[in-house]
Amino acid sequence: MVTQLLEEFRLDWRLSGRAHRTVDMYINDIVKFLDSSPQVTMTEAKSWLMSTDSPTVRRKRGQALRAFGSWCKQNCIEELLWMCSVPLAIEPVNPQPTVCESDYLAALKAVTTIRDRAAIELLWSCGLRRGELSALNAGDVDLVGGFVVVRKSKTGQPRIAPLSPSASQAVRKLLRGHPGGSASRNEQ
Repeated sequence: MVTQLLEEFRLDWRLSGRAHRTVDMYINDIVKFLDSSPQVTMTEAKSWLMSTDSPTVRRKRGQALRAFGSWCKQNCIEELLWMCSVPLAIEPVNPQPTVCESDYLAALKAVTTIRDRAAIELLWSCGLRRGELSALNAGDVDLVGGFVVVRKSKTGQPRIAPLSPSASQAVRKLLRGHPGGSASRNEQ
């Protein structure tokens, strides 16, 4: 019965426009829970959550059970409503190191090519991610308007990032006489 519900949960999730990967991971975790537990109860769920040492994994598993529980609640499936109240593990917060101005200046001192200078300037000025920089084409840079078009960002949506004057200057030098194609592969 639960397997049939999981497929309906997947379909409803996708129909509502939510991320396919997320629901697939949730269903994978729920199936692991069902395979490892003789009964589908809160006690069994808590035991399953504690079967890993990782608070991150415990939290993700709990989120999967809660998401399915919320769906059960919306669909009036009373026997699984307890999943809505599965406790979530608290993850330790580790501050993410970010680049500061001294890092940026040190990187600029270390560059040896025009391409490297343009890359550092674009990363710093536009807040580009490495993948966004490597996918950047010469046509994505508007030096007159002072911006870069990131065709596919972290969210999968395009975005526009402003260019600083120093980034514009570095990119202008890099693209001088450039016929087109990928701006990051030019080895001038």
